Amino acid sequence: MEIQINNYTELLEFIKREDITVKQATEIVCKALRVVCLFEKSKDELIKDTEYHINKYCINNTGERPIFLGQLNLEFSIKDVFKK
Repeated sequence: MEIQINNYTELLEFIKREDITVKQATEIVCKALRVVCLFEKSKDELIKDTEYHINKYCINNTGERPIFLGQLNLEFSIKDVFKK
């Protein structure tokens, strides 16, 4: 089955689907947003971090973007990665 995702809204709708595992959703998010996810996240965490990343770094932003999903600022902070 091939699915085409054309925008951020479709990406979020896709990863929120119940038939999509968190592993599948993480893989799609990483490819679509060109980010790295260092640790496994719950589906809720993945959705929250993806929404944050899109809203902060993708919409109306032509500048740099962070490398890691869940990174709160452009400048990397180890505290963003280990926020548990």
